[in-house]
Amino acid sequence: MKEIKLEATLDNLQELFDFTIAELSALGCSKRDIRMVKLCVEEIFVNIVHYAYQPEKGDARVSIDVPDSKHDPVSVFISFIDRGRPFNPLEEDAPDLEAGLEERTAGGLGIYLVKTKMDTVTYEYRDGQNILTLMKNLQIAG
Repeated sequence: MKEIKLEATLDNLQELFDFTIAELSALGCSKRDIRMVKLCVEEIFVNIVHYAYQPEKGDARVSIDVPDSKHDPVSVFISFIDRGRPFNPLEEDAPDLEAGLEERTAGGLGIYLVKTKMDTVTYEYRDGQNILTLMKNLQIAG
């Protein structure tokens, strides 16, 4: 398992991207899969930046774990851990995608995207920490 700890600010988004891309590239993931995972990582990290600590600042730890890279598909687990306000984004209602733009309420599209692009998304609040884990089965080019 590899882990990075960052201050939860938008200034650190590129460092998180570099970390994520390096880890997935080392596995041999396709560029398409890397872009999709990067989009989901961005959504979760930006939510932590905007909502977890405001108006204060805090840290976020992001880990990437590949328990067994010998099988195809390879299961990649990406966990986000912060000590911000407890918040389970999985409890939010799915956005009404059929409603017109004027009738839609703000928010919810990002986590909806994450939930539809990842194979599983789990949340727990433990020891004063929000722990959101994304899991994706990725085909590895061989």
